[in-house]
Parts: sequence; C-alpha cells; structure tokens
Amino acid sequence: MQKLILRHGDCVAVLAGMKEDSVGSIVCDPPYGLEFMGKKWDRLDWTDGGGMVGVGMGGREIPWPSYSGTGAAGTANATCVACGGRMRGGNKCSCDKPDWRVKGQPINLSANAERMQKQQHSHRIWLTEVYRALRPGGVIKAFSGTRTFHRMAAAMQQAGFVDLRVESWNYGCLSEDTEVLTRNGWEPYRRATVGTEIMGFDPMSEEFRWMPVEDTYEYAYDREAYRLVGEGSDHIVSTNHRCLVERDGEWSFVYAEQLEDTEVVPCVSVQGVRLLVLAHLERSTVRVERIGYKGMVWCVKVPTGAFVARRNGMAFVTGNSGFPKSKNIGKALDKQAGRVNTSTVTLMKELRALFDASGKSRTTIDKECGFRACNYLSYPEPGKRLDPWFNVLPSQAKWQVMKQVLGVEGTDREVKLDGFFYEAEREVIGFKKVVPGVAFSSDGPSEMPVTLPATDAARLWDGWGTALKPSWEPVVVGRKPE
Repeated sequence: MQKLILRHGDCVAVLAGMKEDSVGSIVCDPPYGLEFMGKKWDRLDWTDGGGMVGVGMGGREIPWPSYSGTGAAGTANATCVACGGRMRGGNKCSCDKPDWRVKGQPINLSANAERMQKQQHSHRIWLTEVYRALRPGGVIKAFSGTRTFHRMAAAMQQAGFVDLRVESWNYGCLSEDTEVLTRNGWEPYRRATVGTEIMGFDPMSEEFRWMPVEDTYEYAYDREAYRLVGEGSDHIVSTNHRCLVERDGEWSFVYAEQLEDTEVVPCVSVQGVRLLVLAHLERSTVRVERIGYKGMVWCVKVPTGAFVARRNGMAFVTGNSGFPKSKNIGKALDKQAGRVNTSTVTLMKELRALFDASGKSRTTIDKECGFRACNYLSYPEPGKRLDPWFNVLPSQAKWQVMKQVLGVEGTDREVKLDGFFYEAEREVIGFKKVVPGVAFSSDGPSEMPVTLPATDAARLWDGWGTALKPSWEPVVVGRKPE
C-alpha cells in the first residue's frame, strides 16, 4: 500500500525543508487573492519572511468593498471637477486628464494595480521555493482565479519557470440537441444569451420561476458522456456536469461520474408553452448509460443553479455551470447535532442490525416506509465500489417513520437512536425578502426566515457554504528547465 505523508505547516517553511531537486511534480491550490468571504487566508498579502496572515472563521475579517468611498477598495462613480462628467453612465467625462473626486476627495486610480503587484510578489515567494525543490524538468500545476491567474503566471516566469501555459478545469454541460425553455417557448440553446429569461428551478423550495441567464458556456467535446434515459427523461451530459438527483428525499447536485446505474431525476410537465402558465414537477427513474459523444456541449448559469431543458420531446431539470445553490454548513451541523461526533459507519451498522432483526424483507420495509430506506445501509467495505449513499443518513422525520416500521418504538434502542437523529432547533430572528414565484405565477413566499446557529459547531461554521466552484478555473502550468 502506498504511504502518503501529510505535513502540516506554512508551505514556504515546509518547502524550505525539502532537498533541492527532490520533487517530481507539484499540484497546488493556493489562495486566489479574492478575499473569499472576507477571510484573511485568501488575501494575498505575504511578507518577505514568508507565511500567510492569520486564519480565522466565523465573522468577516476584511471590510466590505466600498461603493462610495475613496479608498483602495472604492468603486464609486466619481465626478470630474473640471467638466462635471461622471466616470460611468450617460454623462461621461470627456476630459483628456480628468480630475476625479468622490464627495470632494481625490481617488487613487492606481490602488488596484498596486494590489495586483502585491499579489504577484506574494506568489513569487512560495514559487521560488517550489522551483528550488522541483527536479529539472519537473512540472507545477497551480489552480487560480479567473480574475487573478495572470499575476501567478507572471510570478511563475519571474521564479524561472518556462513553457508557461494555462489549462482549464471545466465544469460539465449538455449535448447540443438539448433545448432551453424561454419566454418565447422552447428554443435552441444559442438563443439563451446573457440576460434572457429562462425557466429556472429552486431545488430547496421546488419552485419554478423566470430567471435571467447570468452566463453561457459552449465548447467542443469528444470523450465519454452520460445518457440519462427513462420514461420521463432522455438527456446527455458531459463529465463533470452537475446533475440534479434525489438523495435522502431531497434534491442534490451530483457530478455525472458519481451517478448510480439508476437514478431518480426531476422532470417537468409544462402546459401553455408560450404563456408558461403551469409547470408541474414530476419524478422519473432513469438508467445511466456511458456513451461516446462528439460535438458541441453547452450550459447556462442561473441564480438557483438549476434550470429546465428538453431533449427528444421530454423536459427535465438539470444543474447549471457556475455557482449552485450553496448549502449552509452551519445549518447542516445543526440538523445533524445528535451525531456530529459519531461515525456514519457506526450508525449504518446499527440500522443494518435493526433491518435484519425486524424479520421483514428490505423491499417490504421500503414499501412500508414510503421511501427507499434501504439506501441508508450502504457504507464502505472491501471490494465495494464508490456509492453516493456512503455518507447519507435519514433525517429526523424519516427516522420517526423507520422506527415504527422496524419495531424500535418502546425498546431500549429507541432513546439511544433518537439522540443520534436529534436536530437542533434554530432561533428565528427575522425574515429576508426573496423573489416570489411558483409555477410561473406571483404566488409563493416573499420572505424566508433568518435563523441563528444553535450549536457551537454551527456557530464556528456559520456563513460557510458548500458547492463553491465557478464554471471553470484556470490552472497555470510551468516547467523547471532541465
């Protein structure tokens, strides 16, 4: 068995401790310099001595960008005192040398360039150690952000790397014969330009409503793909496409490579195609077939991460490229408060023992529960292939049903297992406004509750979310000369 060594520490210090010309290749994902969620660890502001600034979680550690200030982060629509014109908009300044002011104060137009120079310097510090540790001919692949990768590339060249290039980590798309539903009805995907309103879907509330296309993606494809075909759906997706499938009674985004041989996917019955007066959500069991596909693939980005498309006359809901609906980690920890420190495998073994002791077949148990309860018995075992259900356990509501079917009520095990499936109740402190709209109408909630974390673990991770990948990420590649 191959031995992996994990070294905890500042990367510059750890690299400095490695022998020169001792590493064959390096793949890394350093900070992007975007100050993600206001955290210091993503603020590229290192010193010549090396080392990142302090890491923290919880509250915001960096001020929000100012849209009216005059500081380095300010992006106000400044006024030229010479002509009275503005930096942006219809009344734009036409002066050769504008004198920009915000609230009478001059602004620093070079602030952003200065920040970019600091980022490049920060990258050069650790890249210098990477260059020293790599063997001649060794390769580095470093992930970066779409807005900041050019500074990493420049720093890589300064450190001595050659043959620089950018690779793209793409996220998946749909086959070119798939249509999208717009206000004008079903149309080819090329009609869905940025700003076009298409039928979107919110997996959390199961609401359909019009949503603007925020971005579009299209590229040539020639490799393995996945066909999801069944009574209510027939569509083809590329690798890395985020498919929407049912997991634990909830809709979840799953990459195409992680799909089971059969899945339950959302499909749609639409009446009144042009007026779009009614859309009904249905479920379809599909077979997942691996096929070869050559042609163009495409996708769009919408705010909720899912939209309605159609292929071979069958409408379905699928995930989009870009930021999906992020799951609040703090809320997830509160929901699993009773088992935060308990092994998932331990609980699944407990459930498997209950199933075996019930005297009922698993088909009967599933039927009496009204859902696929047997899926919660799957955990890693020698020789067993990867299963998306490995880390999935029933919710508190589903456990209440299962314990009745399994005959656990009134036994010694009931109290113990009830504790494992306990969900912490979060305090509602207010409500936030949301855009209403269910099935293309103005019905539905116009506000959602704002809650406070209930447990220490939830407070630690409050504000952090899952599924944070953009539609593509640049990977800067460099080689150490031989």
